Amino acid sequence: MTLLHFSGKFKYQPPFYNNEPGNPERYFNGSITPKEVHEKITAAVEPLKYFEFEFSDVFIHRITYKDGTYATNDSDDPIIAKKILLKGLLVDTAPHLERGRLFAGEVRVLDVFMGKVQLAVQSDLFKIIKNDNPKVNQYSADFESNLYDLTNLESSFVSTNNSRFLREVGDQSLKIYYHVGHFKSLTGDVFGYIGLQNPEQDGNNYRISKRRVLITPNIDSELKNDFGLGKYDKKSKDIWRNDMEATYEILEKNRLILFRYLNSIPFIDSEYSVPKDYHFFIDLFYNNNKVNLGSNAEIDLIPHSISNSGGVHVIIVPIDIKNIGELSIELKCKKTGDIERTYMKEPIFDMVLCNYPNYIVMSSNEKTELAFNIFKKNKKMKKFDGVELLVGYHENFRSPLVAQPVGKTYAKEEQYICNIQARNLENSEAIVDPIYGIEPESDPPQMRVEFSGDLPWDRYYGNYIYVKLKVNANIVMEQNIPVRVLHSVPIENLKDDVINLNKPVIQDVVSKLMRYYTRYFPWLHTEYAYVREKIKPKKIYQQFLNIEELTYLTEEDVTHWHLVHDSVNMINHLLERLEMDERDWKKMPRSRDFPINGVEFLKLWKGALLDKFAEKLSEEKNSILNSELQEIVKGEIDLTDFGDLQKIVDEIDFTVKNITTENKKLLLTCKLVILNNLINESKELKKETKHTHSH
Repeated sequence: MTLLHFSGKFKYQPPFYNNEPGNPERYFNGSITPKEVHEKITAAVEPLKYFEFEFSDVFIHRITYKDGTYATNDSDDPIIAKKILLKGLLVDTAPHLERGRLFAGEVRVLDVFMGKVQLAVQSDLFKIIKNDNPKVNQYSADFESNLYDLTNLESSFVSTNNSRFLREVGDQSLKIYYHVGHFKSLTGDVFGYIGLQNPEQDGNNYRISKRRVLITPNIDSELKNDFGLGKYDKKSKDIWRNDMEATYEILEKNRLILFRYLNSIPFIDSEYSVPKDYHFFIDLFYNNNKVNLGSNAEIDLIPHSISNSGGVHVIIVPIDIKNIGELSIELKCKKTGDIERTYMKEPIFDMVLCNYPNYIVMSSNEKTELAFNIFKKNKKMKKFDGVELLVGYHENFRSPLVAQPVGKTYAKEEQYICNIQARNLENSEAIVDPIYGIEPESDPPQMRVEFSGDLPWDRYYGNYIYVKLKVNANIVMEQNIPVRVLHSVPIENLKDDVINLNKPVIQDVVSKLMRYYTRYFPWLHTEYAYVREKIKPKKIYQQFLNIEELTYLTEEDVTHWHLVHDSVNMINHLLERLEMDERDWKKMPRSRDFPINGVEFLKLWKGALLDKFAEKLSEEKNSILNSELQEIVKGEIDLTDFGDLQKIVDEIDFTVKNITTENKKLLLTCKLVILNNLINESKELKKETKHTHSH
């Protein structure tokens, strides 16, 4: 295993205003200047960059080679000091469920390689800065993901001839791990490494990836006080963890341990200072015996060293340890002049959700199964004697309760199973709305607002499911999983209305879909434009896709060809974006959780419009073919503008009233060709999602 250790800054454009469901809607207004938008609405976020996450001034500071030796100078390996670029769309599971997901990620190590990042899912949030300064963002999280579609950028400056890293890596698959924290004014710190992909288990079926080290249950009271951990055992109701946690992975082939320590150290300020006079050490155990690591046991927590290491401490496993998967870790600490104390331990039991990536997105009224692997001393359990899962839910102050467990947990094929049921958002029983549902001046607080039936579509719905691991009557671990529930369009019940172009029904459904899409994003689909001013052009926002421009047609309206063309063109524009792959940068962020059957509804509506349009054209065509002028020469023209074509046909109809039979034949032939062309064009529009304008 060869590692590129890096550190630097990141930039992120989160939708702050949008993340509060209680905020009143701010409709798009092109007269508001960008400065006013930034200052009064988006908290400095640029609407054109909603959700964008990117590395900024991130550089490689160290390379660890497969034998555990390392380089820190570009004279030893020219990849040292190379810049790393990474960019993607970091979209939360919902504005009130903070499990971020990095979509469409791309990475580049300048002069070395470039590639793409698979979906990266945020960990829990950890409070690593233990002070009460409100100006300091105390929380951090990490991401881990495989890289793919790698392209080698090898040149005469960086090649296998002068880079040991490139020689050792070859064409092996890579991954990236990075830790983010200290987020302030749209920027923060990032640390991490790029290395080889590592399997979940070794050859002896021991778990060797993402092992956890947790605060020991019997932690010393002095450590609690010195580290600000007095409330660490307070139960967490979401993914904002009140405790701390380290993770590590074992590289079996190279006999290395990568200990990711940044979520485990109780820093006292944003300069990464540790509690005074404290030092932190790793104890490695094998067969219950401590392994001598010498000077490599201490984690160097000088800020410069943290930066160089990328937040990972590398341990070389002694050669006499045969089964490397049986190792375990403890994190110790020692105050100058005092004894060494145990701070964190690797838990005997652990659980991993294996059929979802630590978050769940469900359809309204859907039931889904959660499957957990249970580990004992890092080996997967096949029998669960004395072990069970307890499942429940946490209410969310930003959403009604919409997901909860049903039935009992049970074992199935060496996994522990529990079932989650989503509320029927389109036909809900009465439920309290926590956003507008608390009487603030009552004592105790009284709930006052309920809603039922078809719950509002301009809101986000979700809550946390908790899963507790119970071993021999003791709760040893808890995991909180955010669950987002999406509305679902009852498309089967609406087919007849849509096919018959029932305008009120279609308009109601489309309005719901679009409100779902844009409710908290008033400046979505915007770009900069410049308007003429006396002295210099003025920069403003304009929308290149305005949902309100959608046209709703009745069957009678279909005779207006340009209206059909405009409506279908707008629907195709929406479908083009909604149907993009999740890994596509151009796919709008919230399109990834568009209401279930929403895309199918738009396609059904578009198809109904074009079918009615084709019927009208066929009627006109047949009226010609069934007239006394049946002998008509057929031809082809290449015109696609529906409005212009209708003008031509109208002129033909006007002209044929006062001309000879021979001239009538000529003009009606032209009309017939136009109608044939339009019928074919409407069929193509029904099959495709192309639109005919550019932006």
